[in-house]
Amino acid sequence: MKCIQIKSDDTQCLANALRGSEFCFSHDPDKRSEKLAAVRKGGLASKVRKKTVLKPPVLRQPSDALNLIEDTINRLRTEPMSTQQANSIASLVSLTFKLKEVEDF
Repeated sequence: MKCIQIKSDDTQCLANALRGSEFCFSHDPDKRSEKLAAVRKGGLASKVRKKTVLKPPVLRQPSDALNLIEDTINRLRTEPMSTQQANSIASLVSLTFKLKEVEDF
């Protein structure tokens, strides 16, 4: 069953209702304090996250790029690195070696 809450744009909330309720977690009046606690916890978690500052990599040969890609994959799997950050690094590595090919030409 879907939540019966009507949103400010006059559309019905499409979230699943909680068991034993007509509302989803966000709209259930009986869960208001729990929802506020979850919102606070989520807001605090984003502020607490630490950014790791890494040394700039030295890319002199293809193996350097491979090592950086391997490190990036491992960090992406184990640390809070966004997919966008990983994609940026991959694109820059690719561009670096394209430029080196032109430079060597």
